[in-house]
Amino acid sequence: MEKIDPGPLKAWRMLSRFQFFLLTIILVSLGTAIASCEGYFHFGHFLLAMFGSILVHMTVHVIHDDHDCADGMDPFLGHRLFEFLEIRHED
Repeated sequence: MEKIDPGPLKAWRMLSRFQFFLLTIILVSLGTAIASCEGYFHFGHFLLAMFGSILVHMTVHVIHDDHDCADGMDPFLGHRLFEFLEIRHED
């Protein structure tokens, strides 16, 4: 099989599943709106919460895909996501 070289930005997009970030953004925005209604809005806290939530979201997806690949739950995952990282899970 030919080695995949998607480039660094596309690789991060493939690994972290950006299409699912909408839920994270909505939930942080909802919490910010509630805080704002109560008079506790701080823009810096909003940015930290959004950035931290997105990082956690990305990390969970990468770890989940890695474990699925290692456990054999999704045998095609290794070819799709981890080929360009040269990660191999041996039985």
